[in-house]
Amino acid sequence: MNKKIKFLLRFSTVALVVGIAAQFYTNYQIDQTISKFPYQLKDQFNINVTESNSDFFTRDLTFSLEQNDQKTDFMHTKLTALPLMISAESEFNPTLIKKLNEQLNITIDKNTITSQFSVFSDGLSSRMLTEFRDGTNKSQTLDTELSYDIQSKSIALQTELSGFNYDKLLKITELKGNFLLTTLSDNLYDLISADVKTKKIDINLLDGDNTHIGLVKGHYIIHKKIAEQGYDLNQQLNQQGIYLSNRNTKSDDDKVRAENVAFSINRQGIPSHISLPEQLKQLQSEQFNLTELTKQFFDFVYNNQKMDSKLSVERFILPENEKAILDAKESQFVFASDHQNKQDATLTFNANVKNLTLNQDEDFALSSTNFATENKIAHFNVDDYMAFLTQYLPTSLQSKQAPQKDHPKFLTDLTKLAENTHFQLESAVKTQAISVKDQGTADNVLLTYRTDVKKDLLATQYHVSLDKLALNEEQLQLSKLHLDLPTEELLTPHFKQAYLCQFYAAICVTHLSMESYLKTATPYWETPIKVSNATISANLDTYPTTSKAMPVSVNLSAELPQGYLGILLGNRENSQVKLDMTVAEDMAKGEKPQTDFWQYAVPAVQELFELKDGKYHLDFQLDNGNMLFNGKPFDADLVD
Repeated sequence: MNKKIKFLLRFSTVALVVGIAAQFYTNYQIDQTISKFPYQLKDQFNINVTESNSDFFTRDLTFSLEQNDQKTDFMHTKLTALPLMISAESEFNPTLIKKLNEQLNITIDKNTITSQFSVFSDGLSSRMLTEFRDGTNKSQTLDTELSYDIQSKSIALQTELSGFNYDKLLKITELKGNFLLTTLSDNLYDLISADVKTKKIDINLLDGDNTHIGLVKGHYIIHKKIAEQGYDLNQQLNQQGIYLSNRNTKSDDDKVRAENVAFSINRQGIPSHISLPEQLKQLQSEQFNLTELTKQFFDFVYNNQKMDSKLSVERFILPENEKAILDAKESQFVFASDHQNKQDATLTFNANVKNLTLNQDEDFALSSTNFATENKIAHFNVDDYMAFLTQYLPTSLQSKQAPQKDHPKFLTDLTKLAENTHFQLESAVKTQAISVKDQGTADNVLLTYRTDVKKDLLATQYHVSLDKLALNEEQLQLSKLHLDLPTEELLTPHFKQAYLCQFYAAICVTHLSMESYLKTATPYWETPIKVSNATISANLDTYPTTSKAMPVSVNLSAELPQGYLGILLGNRENSQVKLDMTVAEDMAKGEKPQTDFWQYAVPAVQELFELKDGKYHLDFQLDNGNMLFNGKPFDADLVD
């Protein structure tokens, strides 16, 4: 035997030994992998595997899903184990395919699954190609690729759907998705990232006769950050276009439309036992009533530590007869809640619209530039208010009129809520410019409101300012207007009930008889009120032609034991009011426009005010029902 033959024999022997060893190692790796089953997707289901008909090179595996103690075989796989390489061919359970056909209203024609794994590589790859006919009998394909990274133990999933028409009412065109699952322990996985894009979705309600909703180029994103005690979840929805129409829509210009819509919601500190799929499942129409829906909504928002959300719309158009009656550009709405301490939470809501036009008809048109509102509630007891709203809001939404009798527990629960109300409220509304067709304009308008609800006192601060206000019909112009109105009201249990019924009027009026409602709401207007040094200052002038700015100033202090209602009803006993007002002398000089304001204001200043040091002065006092104008009784000659 020559050397070449000996070498080949030895090499073949070594190769055989290595091959057999590699085969044993490959089978060992398969055994190790199978031993790790079942795998669990957090809060959803378990994946089990059963092995049958195995030999040195092939194995038959059956995969099953187990959920709520129900087991379903979903896939049969034939593994072929070669030295250091594993390939697999799989097919779905025919019974499962039949069930999917029925539930999804489709017909699966062909399904091919191929997988490959090398013991030396860092991952496993698998591809599934499904050919099916959708609910409209149109051929579609679903291409899915799964990659498993051995080092990080993460699973990446990419899907591409050509389209899906469930029926005439729902059509999806081109869907692409990327998903990432990470391991929480050896056998437990959770979804931490999702990225889904759609080309177009058409939704037709009542065959499109009532409403057709078109969603163009959508992008849905989920990011999940897992911690020991819970997780943070960020969800984003971006839509290039949203269109609403019905059978009466004449053209594209007659569709309600929103362009470049972006919505995001970020929740932090969500408890581990809460899962997004379970929350969505509980919102299915066949599984909730209105009370349960309200509970689930508040749970979604507040069963965490912090939540913030933002909605941005580049342009929103509401048309009528192919003309925009509402056109809002660059709108943004932001809501945030910090409720780590649910008895002392802080809530904020801000909104702004860069350009807003409203054309209700030919006689009315409004436009606004840089409109914004900012609102903040501090020291808010989330638990108390959510319990109250969950109990009474659903029945309020379903009620159409006031009941004949009071709800047996409503006043007791309202009183309890009122006793624990100690929040602080701040609000501001501002706009750079606002104009109303044929009526007037205003520039740099600011309105603020601040109130502190304490144990026995309601302290409120109102502020109004603007650079310029022009009223066309009255030919009147105000500039550099500033108003500050501080008030204090004594809080009684009845007043707190009435105060809450101002916020929740719809709830109060649907749980109390009309007699009880009026009795409950009236104390809001009867509570003693104190005004300490309210001030108003402005420059007054004619419009559109101007002459000379006439400064006006007002100082007001008042104590009203019977509240606002007492003054309106003429009950002035024990009331104290002091008002000082000055108007420039030019108010009564020169020719003024022939409008109602000027025709009444000029004579009133001349008759009621005193001219001193080049200004008209008015000193008004109300003391225990007695009214004095410049120190003289109301029925006396007011001006010498």
